[in-house]
Amino acid sequence: MFYVPQLPCYKIYKQSNHALRIIWFENETSKSHFQQDCVGDFLIQFLEMDLSAFQKVMGGFIKGNEFNFRLQADIGYRGVCDKMRDAADLLSDNIHLHRFLLGELERCFDNEEWSDPEQLKRGFMALANILLLREDFENGIAFCLDDSLHPEISTARKFLGFLQSDAKFRDYTFQTGYAMAPVDKNGNLDYATVRSVNDNELDIEAQLATMYNGRGGISLLPFTWILSFDDLLFYDFLELMSRGLKVKRCKLCGRYFVLKNKRNAEYCDRKTENGRTCKQVGPKMIFNAQLDKTENAPLKEYERIRRMKQQQLERDRNKETAETKGQAQAAFDAWSVPAMAAREQFVAGEISGETFLEKITAKH
Repeated sequence: MFYVPQLPCYKIYKQSNHALRIIWFENETSKSHFQQDCVGDFLIQFLEMDLSAFQKVMGGFIKGNEFNFRLQADIGYRGVCDKMRDAADLLSDNIHLHRFLLGELERCFDNEEWSDPEQLKRGFMALANILLLREDFENGIAFCLDDSLHPEISTARKFLGFLQSDAKFRDYTFQTGYAMAPVDKNGNLDYATVRSVNDNELDIEAQLATMYNGRGGISLLPFTWILSFDDLLFYDFLELMSRGLKVKRCKLCGRYFVLKNKRNAEYCDRKTENGRTCKQVGPKMIFNAQLDKTENAPLKEYERIRRMKQQQLERDRNKETAETKGQAQAAFDAWSVPAMAAREQFVAGEISGETFLEKITAKH
């Protein structure tokens, strides 16, 4: 038995790197631990979801722009509750969204202070809120965190504009606290020890002894309670902002990813159909696609000749003797150095395609 402000909920600790350590409280006696490797992942995973099936089902709950109370007369209170749970189950691919949404629905259905129609209306509003969150944070991440959009506006001004765009964000608050916890030499939470303490009923002296254990010491670490999916998304968004991280669309798959080290990366780490990541296959695929364009035919011919020359270089190297060592590389360089210079001239528009081809085939 342990204190939590509301079930289900998360308790989030920040790591010194981009990761988050999280305790998930499912009920009063059950909890689990996991790590989110990078802030922003919760937010981006949500924005990538296909909500089309969910939106279609939501249309069945509406009459005009309001909840259709006629449903209660047609299929009964329990029937409507089950349909709402079924709608939530359409979002089960996102485990975090699914957990919080089911919890919110059950709180609506269990609230004895509300009449049955009021419970159903509140349940419908919880479901409809997911679509509103999608719209809010699609705009927020694009406007505030994607520097390819409105680069003339400062990040601070963008963030203030986002906060002013919706009343619920202006005075948003989280429940926070401090926990006595063991830390490693980098100041990160020592989760192995935390789990050992939590999984055993120890008195305070035994807890302190276990926590210290000659390691990095004991520290008061701040944590944040996440009581709803709204909390989780806004927390993730604020962490991106406070850490100065940006997002970018992958040049291959077109989906957002977090720029973790502020380098101008072009590709994300998501896996493609062949099991390799966009980062691994993207540059070559984009390069080959560019070569297939008609205007880049001279570049394609350059690549063909370059590969042929490299193959010839390897064959000639294998035939070299002590007296001829280095001649193969010299012969390759005699072609490649002026050929690369000609390529740069062609790409810069300084010479025509015809002239470029003449230069790279002159000694071919």
